[in-house]
Amino acid sequence: MILDLTKCHDPGPEYLASLAYYEEATVGLEKRLANISSILAAKKQLAAKDAELSTRLIEEFEFFTRNELNAKKEADATIQASLENMTQSLRQLIEHRERYMDQLEIGIVKPLNQLLSTDFGQINITKKAFHRSHTKVTHLVEKLCQTRKQDISVLNELSTQLFDSRADFHKISCQYALELIHLHKKKRPEFIEILLNVIMYDCSYFHLGHVTLKDVEAQVNDTYKLSEQIRSSVIASDSERKVRATGILDQMLLSRARDLVSFHHVDLQLPLNLSIKHVMGHLGRMHKAITCEEKDIKPLATPQQPISRGYLYYAEPRTFVTSWIRLYFYIKNGQLLSHESSKLKIPISLNLTLCNVKDVPVSESDRSFCFRVTSPVRILLLQAESTKDVTLWIEALNTAIASSFHNKEDDPSAATIPEKRMNSVEALKELYAIEGNSTCADCGTEKPKWTCVVHGILVCIECSGAHRSMGVNVSQVRSLTLDTLKPEWIEKLKQIGNRQSNAVYEALLPKDFDRGSVKKFEKRNEFIVSKYMNLKYTRSEDAEMILEERQRRRTRHKRTGTAADTNGKEPSQPTTLTEPVSNDTSTSATVNTTTDATTGTSGISDTVTAAVDSVKESTESNSDQQQTEEQVKRADT
Repeated sequence: MILDLTKCHDPGPEYLASLAYYEEATVGLEKRLANISSILAAKKQLAAKDAELSTRLIEEFEFFTRNELNAKKEADATIQASLENMTQSLRQLIEHRERYMDQLEIGIVKPLNQLLSTDFGQINITKKAFHRSHTKVTHLVEKLCQTRKQDISVLNELSTQLFDSRADFHKISCQYALELIHLHKKKRPEFIEILLNVIMYDCSYFHLGHVTLKDVEAQVNDTYKLSEQIRSSVIASDSERKVRATGILDQMLLSRARDLVSFHHVDLQLPLNLSIKHVMGHLGRMHKAITCEEKDIKPLATPQQPISRGYLYYAEPRTFVTSWIRLYFYIKNGQLLSHESSKLKIPISLNLTLCNVKDVPVSESDRSFCFRVTSPVRILLLQAESTKDVTLWIEALNTAIASSFHNKEDDPSAATIPEKRMNSVEALKELYAIEGNSTCADCGTEKPKWTCVVHGILVCIECSGAHRSMGVNVSQVRSLTLDTLKPEWIEKLKQIGNRQSNAVYEALLPKDFDRGSVKKFEKRNEFIVSKYMNLKYTRSEDAEMILEERQRRRTRHKRTGTAADTNGKEPSQPTTLTEPVSNDTSTSATVNTTTDATTGTSGISDTVTAAVDSVKESTESNSDQQQTEEQVKRADT
């Protein structure tokens, strides 16, 4: 259908029909071009997502190539080189795709969007102006026809308006027709070029991909062949590995059977022959695939290597009962350590230098195969699986203790200075650097110069007098600058410190407690006695452990005769103390316990040291008291 320009000034039905056809074709063309633009935009988004996923996939391939393949093996080295070349080719494909999408964006999408916004936008504006002018002309003609001839002035005005409106209409109608003809006639080659560009860009992209992967095809076939060779060798090595694993399992089973015979013979006190027959019968019933003789499961006569790592049950004291926790222990650098476990908040770390290891008789424990590791800081009650394991662990621990002492003897500083005075600035700074040690453990005075070696804390000179008044069996006081400190005392000061000690002895101390009030003389003695002697601010579970340790020391001292004074004096009469155990519940528990002059009160951290020092220093108490008073006078001066 042809749009006749000669009829645009007076549009009749035929012209309006042609115009409607062109308008409908214009709307359809606009929709198709808009669809092409949206499709290309979606294609670009998909290409960007595909490039991202392809990049991640290539990174996984490269990680496998670097970490899983052994470059020392010839086959793996060849495969590694081939895979690296393939991944490089895949990266080139991604670059080609990005370049292809940039070409589509520049050569097609942008021109289409510009065409839709300019040419089609202008046609829509002219279209609205054409219909608006045509409506105005029709309205004026109708109004002119309705006016009477007598109204000359009105007719004159309407005729003038009609003349101007028809002139505008003729101009707009001609412009509208030209734009439609130009769009459909002159712009048609541009649309064809756009479509051709899409096809050309696709062909260029796929051609580049073919050229890039053409050389890789041969490498892929060679890599397949090498992979099949590796698969065959893996299958062969798997068969050998299964045979070797079967032999190892048989040896482990025989070793376990040997341990079972030893358990029956040593721990259950069964005859050796009967134990061997029982184990062989069990193997015959439950493990028919293995064949063994009596000599294979008979306990070895040669001693086994001590155990340096393995699982043990650790007795963790609780409020009313003892909880047994299975932990993995190991010996390293003179320390007994445990791996982290969710059942234990803080892993165990125990310096073996000052430790003592002993077997625990059945009469002293409700479990078998137990042994105790005693140190100045804590006591560990551990349980193995058999008497043999207990023996091996004790041998390993004693070896580590001896090795630790041997290393200290080889150390010139440890050999020449067995005892130290903390009168150097560096030594004091080392102690003050421990958390909580920069202030007195009781009143908070800064830079304390005295220490309670039983509890492993630092106190000021005023609080040291209150500690001294409780006796050397409860709290031994020494000066950091005037006294000579034993190595084990210094070790305890470094391991415990004010913060850890107060975490036990001040666990129930009110949060609003005024520590400055302790600096008053009458409050100082009352607070320190309540804290260390009466355990007023100690939790119930900790207080029970302290009281149990006191009772064990008291029983041990009475049994060994150490309760008597070493100078031949009779021990003082026991006194009864009423000690509050806990303040954290609505009902406070009260425990009556008997203490004598040789078994004073101590905290959890000094349960071992107090028991040992109470015997060693009972003869030194008078001389220490006089010496300490002289040192106090010198310090005050």
